[in-house]
Order: sequence, then C-alpha cells, then structure tokens
Amino acid sequence: MANETVGKFSVYADTTGYVARIQFKYVTDDHKQILTDAKGDLLTFQTAVADPGDYGVPDGATLYLHLAVLMGKDIESDKAFVYEKDNASVAYYKCGGTTLFNTLDFLKVEG
Repeated sequence: MANETVGKFSVYADTTGYVARIQFKYVTDDHKQILTDAKGDLLTFQTAVADPGDYGVPDGATLYLHLAVLMGKDIESDKAFVYEKDNASVAYYKCGGTTLFNTLDFLKVEG
C-alpha cells in the first residue's frame, strides 16, 4: 500500500511533562536518512502545525514526524507519508507522557 500524501503536520501536546520540538526524518533518493533541524517549543495543551518544506524537506520525499524531547527521549512516528508542497491534507498527531515515558499517536489525515 502506498504512503498517503500530505502537506502539513499538526501535533497536539496532551498532558505532556516535557517540552518538544518538531523535526522530520526523510529519505533521500539514494536511501540516506536525513533528520532536519528542530524548531519551536511545543508545550502542554498547545498545538503546533508544521510544513515540512519549512524544515528543508524536499517535495516528494518520504518522511516521518520526529519530536525532539528536551531533557528526555526523542520520539518518532512509525507511519510514513509522502510530502507534497501545497497539499491541503494534514496529518494529525497527539503526544503525551513524560520525558522518558512519552507517546506519539497518529490520529488521522484530513483535508
């Protein structure tokens, strides 16, 4: 089954005991995995919306949502998507837990 195509990611921080920063891991044409720089601070009860292109992810790349957890264990989605610039579809996630026992749950794609 082919990966869904999306243009943005939305992350809601539900009762998190940590500060997270959004990153993306994408796969290049020669199968190298690249982790983008982290941006912004995502705090409890906040929602952040990110366009992977703003992080340097090329159009058409297969990518994964990655959260850098400050003073804790980073978390990454196991669900891959294909990034398409200006695509109206948004992948929705929810994160929670604590610095060492955290979760990242895929919710839906809408748009």
